[in-house]
Amino acid sequence: MTTSNSSLTDKADPIVAVQRYVQLGLEYIKRDDLHRARKHLDRALKINPDDASANAALGLIYHQEAEPVTAEKLFLKALEEDPDYTRGRSYYGAFLFSVERYQAALEQFQFASKDTKYIGRSQIFSNIALCFLKLEQTEPAIEAYTKTLRLDRNNGRALSGVTELLIQTHDYDRAQHFYNRLV
Repeated sequence: MTTSNSSLTDKADPIVAVQRYVQLGLEYIKRDDLHRARKHLDRALKINPDDASANAALGLIYHQEAEPVTAEKLFLKALEEDPDYTRGRSYYGAFLFSVERYQAALEQFQFASKDTKYIGRSQIFSNIALCFLKLEQTEPAIEAYTKTLRLDRNNGRALSGVTELLIQTHDYDRAQHFYNRLV
């Protein structure tokens, strides 16, 4: 008879176990397998009900299931537990944007953008640009797209977005520059 000990057994480090359950949950969310995702996130929350990453990921599931009240409660709980959790703040910003609360979404993304070590920072600036567009503020949207392109030189959406905005503002020389990069 053999036994094995993995990072997800009861004797494992609870912090590591929670992280791994959340990672599994997020992978299932990406695959749109919300049932399996929820199962892993529930396991993480059973170990640590206050874990910010597990609560935020569960918020994603409720958001996809069109349960905005529950989703928002989970995002807020995650940020209450860890106000500097950039990924959770970005999830919450995307949620706010989807329910057309653009100013609140902008505030979440701006806060998240201050984390200079966050890997997805260029996407945060693209999200900031989209918020400014919804708020009909063209110049700050151009600035946000430009920041995206400083962080991710070949970001097609930002190149397209800034080109279109520069054409609308009659800044054709700069628009041509970004268009050439896009092509």
